[in-house]
Amino acid sequence: MGRERFAIFDVNNKEELISKSLIHFGLEHCQKSILAREAISSTDVVSGVALPHPLSEYYQETAIYVVINKKGIQWGKNKVQLVLFLFLNEDDRINYDQLFRELYYLVTSEEKLTEIYEVSSYEQYIKVLN
Repeated sequence: MGRERFAIFDVNNKEELISKSLIHFGLEHCQKSILAREAISSTDVVSGVALPHPLSEYYQETAIYVVINKKGIQWGKNKVQLVLFLFLNEDDRINYDQLFRELYYLVTSEEKLTEIYEVSSYEQYIKVLN
């Protein structure tokens, strides 16, 4: 993941975060599909983390875009500060369950999440991950 797939925002709600993020990453064409997926079932997975993704499109390469929101915003049942937008190619969509489990494992450490919420730059984010 490079700096071009990372952003820090301070927005007030889920819809604003989705819209601002997709514009920032040049992925505004995915907004309808992501919102349709959210309407089916919220993508918050643990307190503090959401994994939004489009309904059914496939992408040439799998990519994860990271957004940290400075304050928690309601996202389904949980307040969320870390949003990981998932865009999967066809092969990875087939293995989605395994990919999801690996991501879930990474974001279930409360200590690590607390450190992530406090970062103010891409460089700090990378340091926390390592």
